[in-house]
Amino acid sequence: MKQKSKKINIIGGVILIALVFLCTFNVTYAYFTSVANIEGNLNFGSLDVRFAYYSNGTTTTLANGETTMNILPSFDASISRGSTFNFQTASGDAITYLGFQSNSSCTSYIALKVNAYIMNGDAIDSSTNYGEYFLLNSSNNRIVLGSGSGSQRADVYYFRSALTANGFVDFANSMTLSENAPVELLNSTVHITITFKAVQQPNSAYLYEFGSEWGYLESWS
Repeated sequence: MKQKSKKINIIGGVILIALVFLCTFNVTYAYFTSVANIEGNLNFGSLDVRFAYYSNGTTTTLANGETTMNILPSFDASISRGSTFNFQTASGDAITYLGFQSNSSCTSYIALKVNAYIMNGDAIDSSTNYGEYFLLNSSNNRIVLGSGSGSQRADVYYFRSALTANGFVDFANSMTLSENAPVELLNSTVHITITFKAVQQPNSAYLYEFGSEWGYLESWS
């Protein structure tokens, strides 16, 4: 009788182990085939900064994508070293100041360059950019010309503060020909433009977008 009982106990133990194995397998299988979804919408910010100018009591904004503006002096006469001139529209209306209009949903940093090329008849000689000799004048000190050291470029102007979302900011009311302008500019017709670049303020995007070509202000960080 003792031997029979021992055999029953052994068989019972084997059956119990088999049941435990099957239960473990079923739990694992259910875990790997379980699926859950979380749904939601993500809204991205917009960046839309445009040239603008104030003339005759009205602010005019250039079309989206126009990142270069032609500069016309307010008088048709020769400009000498050290002389300052204001701006006018293509139709001859005086421009009080130049600015930027933001239609963005985020704040943005702006940098800009002055480009000046000598005209050969009706053609622009783009071999040399004399933009550094045409200095922007601002009555509100909102922009600063880079020093050429550190992260700054000597031929780039930087806005000290970020342009707010859906805001307007002016940056220049006149321009001065540097006393150090090279002699080849004298007795020449010069084509002048301003080019700008804007980048969102959040996440230090200027580090990647402006790089060594445009540079940036250390105070932006």
